[in-house]
Amino acid sequence: MTKTLAQEISTRLVALNNCIKTDNVEWQAKHRAALDELDKRLPSGSGLDIPPTVDRDAGADNALAFYIHGSYHHMNDNGCYVGWSRFRLKVEATFDGLSVDLWNTQSEGDKALWDEDEGLTDAICERFDSTLNEAFVEPDYGPDTDPKRIKELKDRLLK
Repeated sequence: MTKTLAQEISTRLVALNNCIKTDNVEWQAKHRAALDELDKRLPSGSGLDIPPTVDRDAGADNALAFYIHGSYHHMNDNGCYVGWSRFRLKVEATFDGLSVDLWNTQSEGDKALWDEDEGLTDAICERFDSTLNEAFVEPDYGPDTDPKRIKELKDRLLK
């Protein structure tokens, strides 16, 4: 059976959390490197100008849910950028697939930008839902074989 991108992210988060609990620094670094690569597969562009990232800490004990942090670059009717909004997605396994819910994490004053973009929440959730349900194919080289990246992450964890 083919895994989805969401399933691979969830698997890596649980594995990372288990390595943290057992103080397995080598495999922590490998799972972090794999998650860095998985971040690159998340939607970007068209307002998602700062690449979103999977939260490595929240929900790591739970294989059924994880979180993604992102931001959206708003434009006005003239095509000029007018501000940023931060958001958090909760991705949760359900009986019939995934549930993707979005929270705007801005202060009240900044929420006006979000409120002006009718349908923005649904559009972002649909983009992520589509991407996260894509089949995951492991790269031939494997995410944990870049010795330079593994050493860098391992050194950072040992500090």
